[in-house]
Amino acid sequence: MRMVEIVTEGLRTTNFFTDSKTNLEVELRKLGDKLEYKTSQWTNRLVKEVEMSFTTWTMLSDKDSQAEQKEKEKLNVIIEGFRPIVAEMREEVDLLLCQDDSSYEIETTEETGKEQLRGS
Repeated sequence: MRMVEIVTEGLRTTNFFTDSKTNLEVELRKLGDKLEYKTSQWTNRLVKEVEMSFTTWTMLSDKDSQAEQKEKEKLNVIIEGFRPIVAEMREEVDLLLCQDDSSYEIETTEETGKEQLRGS
């Protein structure tokens, strides 16, 4: 299970996403000052769903009170810090997808020990 926690304030939300093909469930939860998600494996669709939820949480509307607007602005700043994590999730998805594709090889770089894709 992968879990990432980002500290925020206010707003309480919980979302569950299930990938119908693999039946993997992702829990995306915001309780008080914690924003976290966990899953055993990422897929492209799940990554997109997670990104959409963060976007929805931070959309400002004219109906929001000043306090809500300030809260969402703070959350926007924190979510910018989340973007590298989404990029890492995308890399994991790409690595999983290419394992069945003979036109790509996965190689581990000696300097970093990170796996990378190499097209043939």
